[in-house]
Amino acid sequence: MDSRGIQNEWRNIEKNIRDTESRISADTARVLMEKTSLLPLKMVLKKSTLSQSNFRIMQTNDFSILERPRVDIVEGEKFIDFKLYRTPTTRSYHKIDWNNLTITRVRSLTDYDGEIRAKATIYWTYPEKGFASGAMPHRDVESCLATHVIPLEDNWEPEWGGQLRFYEDGVIPQDYRNIMSKLVSEHPTELAKKLLDQYKNTGWNPPHFWQMEMDARESVIFKNSTTSWHGVADLRTTQPRRVLIITYHNNENPYKYGD
Repeated sequence: MDSRGIQNEWRNIEKNIRDTESRISADTARVLMEKTSLLPLKMVLKKSTLSQSNFRIMQTNDFSILERPRVDIVEGEKFIDFKLYRTPTTRSYHKIDWNNLTITRVRSLTDYDGEIRAKATIYWTYPEKGFASGAMPHRDVESCLATHVIPLEDNWEPEWGGQLRFYEDGVIPQDYRNIMSKLVSEHPTELAKKLLDQYKNTGWNPPHFWQMEMDARESVIFKNSTTSWHGVADLRTTQPRRVLIITYHNNENPYKYGD
């Protein structure tokens, strides 16, 4: 493509950005990646409202940024969750029928061609006295092929926390890896659960390389692997946090814990 053609493409992209309230859509992002392969990365980021971290995560083989679909929000039965949380946290869950499955995307991410089982659940987290603990860095159970996280808030301040966070594999200590490998297996050990509880008390909070706000117009689907570390930031608000999580599982490998 010559320079004039590139300029024309930029005009089209910028028009799309304006038409979507300065939020780049998944389709525009794909055009951006396809049409600017000859441009320096810094030029691409300068021209786009897509953040550098979003652009980076889109270029990996393990993540895809998608548009946020419309979801009818339903509140579920409350329970106290302490598995991955530093302190006991009040949550609720409600399983829903979800017809907007991205099976093709999952197969593309995972190279898995077997039978896939999907589970869609709306989770609420309820802060108490303006605080709720976030989730420790973790991986999903081994039966999980991929996870699609869809934020459900429309008006959410960044300082309220609750962001979905992703971590580089290199910031996870080896002893913590060993603990998590036991927890995501088909038969998690009681010792691993106790060791995780001890880790919670250390205050360990590794740096993240990317996070998704709870009122983002996008959603993210990511491949489950030994390096797909993710967690949730602490909540510092009185507002409940709501999110839809769709997990895609190897149907031949059902797990009792976390599946």
